[in-house]
Amino acid sequence: MNDGMYGLSQMMGGVAGGLTQVWLNVAFVVCAFTALIVRPERISHGRRFRTGCVLFCLSLILPSFSFALSVYFHSTHNDLGAIAMQYSSILAALLYSMAFYLAVTSMIPSTPATPLDDNPSN
Repeated sequence: MNDGMYGLSQMMGGVAGGLTQVWLNVAFVVCAFTALIVRPERISHGRRFRTGCVLFCLSLILPSFSFALSVYFHSTHNDLGAIAMQYSSILAALLYSMAFYLAVTSMIPSTPATPLDDNPSN
């Protein structure tokens, strides 16, 4: 059954998924800047935090770059444009998840906190 409502629901699902990713990106940027401004001492692994931020930027740039490639390949080879878009969306999701993981784990202290001893035995 191919009616207009199926196409409309597919289109709205794509819009909702795109808006979800936009809000996830906004949340990532707000949390990263909040951590840098309010509590920079919480970032115990600076290199890991910077790597996470670079991966986040790459996850933002990759879809635009792949769109340009898919337009180029679509004019020459129809199948390569679609394949490039699929792989780039998967790669962008992987880059975003790695950026999130690295940014969060950079704020975990490298040494565990020692418990406070209220009654010293000495």
